[in-house]
Amino acid sequence: MTSSLTSTIHMENLIDKWGWISIDEIKSEHFKKYIHPQYVDKVENSNLSDSVFLCIESEKDEYLKLKSAEIELLLKQQAFRVMPMNPTYKPLEKVKFLNSKGVLELGVVKKISWHNKDNKHLYILEVKGKIKSRRYSAEDLKTS
Repeated sequence: MTSSLTSTIHMENLIDKWGWISIDEIKSEHFKKYIHPQYVDKVENSNLSDSVFLCIESEKDEYLKLKSAEIELLLKQQAFRVMPMNPTYKPLEKVKFLNSKGVLELGVVKKISWHNKDNKHLYILEVKGKIKSRRYSAEDLKTS
């Protein structure tokens, strides 16, 4: 089996998987080599804050079509860090939770991180336009 066929099969396995991209580095000269040339200007002219992307397609030349809550782009497979498992809640999903005073609140998922020791996703929420400092686990949240 050739390496390109192996890469194609592997890339197809990434469809519908969630992962992270280094938003802190995405506009750097070093990172541009991973972005498809047709998307470099789009990325440079965007103010990205969401590092969570869904792989929606595999393209030729080892590019993945990725979509976040803010942008869609083609990126080389090497720059896409697949999550150990898909998150329960997605970016911009509305959720409800009990705050520290036991009062039911509504929020929006703004960021998703991973807790290595506990092997689970942690969610950063926005409530009434403000980012909560607490990180919530899936068990703390319910779909709104």
